[in-house]
This record gives sequence, structure tokens and C-alpha cells, in this order.
Amino acid sequence: MPRKAVLGNPGDVAMDVRLRNRSGIRCVLDGWPGVVFIGGEEELTRKCVPGYPGPQCVGRLDTTTRRPLSVTRYGPGHPTAVRLAPGQSTSFSLVWKSATATVCNGADFYHPPYAADIWVPGDSAPLVLTPLPISPCHGKIGITPFGVTG
Repeated sequence: MPRKAVLGNPGDVAMDVRLRNRSGIRCVLDGWPGVVFIGGEEELTRKCVPGYPGPQCVGRLDTTTRRPLSVTRYGPGHPTAVRLAPGQSTSFSLVWKSATATVCNGADFYHPPYAADIWVPGDSAPLVLTPLPISPCHGKIGITPFGVTG
């Protein structure tokens, strides 16, 4: 999941996510995937004192709480359906303004989420994407439709 610069938008970065049809039948992906970001902010259970290490001083990584990141749909208003034969794949992108971009100076910084639950229409359970190297400025993330990358 390499990140790449997005041309035309200073500070924007995109990460392509590839989905493969592992079933034995043709499938159709229409529209945008659903995405829910989970956990990732490290919590300290107690402020530690030098010379007093202990388990209460260790940070905990949240792996269950939904993150309040705003997701905006990018791309055409009516995307084209993507038809995948068994074994074929397609991609979509997560797009965000990097927290390290100069245009983000002074803005809210969000630590990377622990994971993303990716919901594919018609599936009963999400696909879990982890690790997730996303630190969006302002907590805003864009998503492209199936078959379109940023």
C-alpha cells in the first residue's frame, strides 16, 4: 500500500487499495466502498515517574473505537460499475492532506488509525486493512469509487 502524491492538490497524498475477486463467480462492484476507521491513538494509562517503570506506564493501543474521521466521496457522480471475473482485481484510493504538508500548518493533526474496515456492497463482513499509514490534516479523508484511483 504505497502512498503517492496526488497531482494538482498541494499536500494531498493517496493510498491505493486493491481488491481481488477470490470467489469462483463473477462479481460487480458499483459505487464507493464504505470505510470506518478504527482505533490507533495511543493512550497512557498513567503518567510515569522516572525510575518507576511498571505495566501501568505502558501505552495502550486502541484497536476497537471508531475514529471520528470525515470521509468524502471523490470522483464521478455516477461511477461505472466494475465487473470482475474470478481472480481479477480493481482498486480504489484513500486520499488525504498530509499532516506534514505546509498547507496543514497549525491544523488539527490526527494520529494514524489502527485499521480501516472496508465495506464492499453485498458482503456481510468488512475487509480489515491494517496497518494504516494515514495522518490526515483536519481529520478529513477522501475515497474514490471502485475502479478509480487518486
